[in-house]
Amino acid sequence: MTRTGNPTRTYVRSAFKNLLSLFSLIFLSLPDEKVKKMLRTLLKARGRYLSELGNEGKYTLNALNSVKAENVINAIEEQAKKLLKVRDKRVAVDFHAIPQYHKSKNLLARIKPTKGTTYGLVQIAIYLMGRVKGFISVQPVTEKNVTKNFKEIFTNLERQVKELGFKLTIVFADREFAVNEVLSFLVERGVDFVIAARLNMYKNYLKELEEINVTYAGVTYTGFLVKRHRSGAYLVILREEDRLVSFLVRSRVSEYEAIFLAEMYRRRWGIESAFRSLEGFRIRTRTCDVRKELVIVLISYLIVNAWFILSSRRRIKLREFADEMISLSSTEMRGEGSPTSSKSYLDYPVCLYTRLLVYLN
Repeated sequence: MTRTGNPTRTYVRSAFKNLLSLFSLIFLSLPDEKVKKMLRTLLKARGRYLSELGNEGKYTLNALNSVKAENVINAIEEQAKKLLKVRDKRVAVDFHAIPQYHKSKNLLARIKPTKGTTYGLVQIAIYLMGRVKGFISVQPVTEKNVTKNFKEIFTNLERQVKELGFKLTIVFADREFAVNEVLSFLVERGVDFVIAARLNMYKNYLKELEEINVTYAGVTYTGFLVKRHRSGAYLVILREEDRLVSFLVRSRVSEYEAIFLAEMYRRRWGIESAFRSLEGFRIRTRTCDVRKELVIVLISYLIVNAWFILSSRRRIKLREFADEMISLSSTEMRGEGSPTSSKSYLDYPVCLYTRLLVYLN
């Protein structure tokens, strides 16, 4: 089959063109040919150290001296703008940590002890989930303060969706966000939410569970309780046979409403597989410059994001996607590229899904 007749290659070419335009926002001082060379090198380095590519890798690493993390973040958000223009939006928000061993702790945050270090590069990411997937924002965290970072990210998300004419209606979050300040913040804002409760929040109420017998979506619930929490939220406890489910909500709910919310909450896990894909692809460096390390991590998000968006429309493995992109970049550098449609792969209709799951209307 010829290249022009290969529909997958057509989709990849569209993604490639979009990535090139975004890389131009990152490497502002470089001409187009150098930008294409940079993208090709980074694709070749997937899952490896840049230094393994010899002079090509060294050139790319040196070019990162002029790149600011803010430029890459802006490119990620520019890449995701059109993804928000849909009727049904649900997003996951979670922290991702990459262990670091630098002497300088600038730009690093404390993480759980892992591989001999308690410091790492930490990002808080907003990730769209469902038929179409992708990161709409990635922000570095220099101090892992859940309350502070949640408020900043949440306020930014509200601003983004307001600009697009949508309204945030309900938030689903993991127990990491079950902090009194976060709960009070959402209650005061009048936003409905479902946030998994910590054990110490509900263990003293287990003897007060009311007996029920309700089957929903193949699951039988045998116990239910709702209590007012000191944060102003309501604590809900459900017993499904021999397992407990507990979460916090803004308003008092009935047993049927609670069961419905519990079933919706089960959909929140997709962001974990997204981080696994990122780790498999992530470009490595041996640089002693933490700022440069952060930039290359964010660029890895950007490239993997292009694959998430494309694979939602056309089934293709990440490695095959990268190989096709490398082939296209080589063709472009030889001047053999063919005209492409002006329709971006971001323009196709999308549906979105959810660890912080958000519904908008």
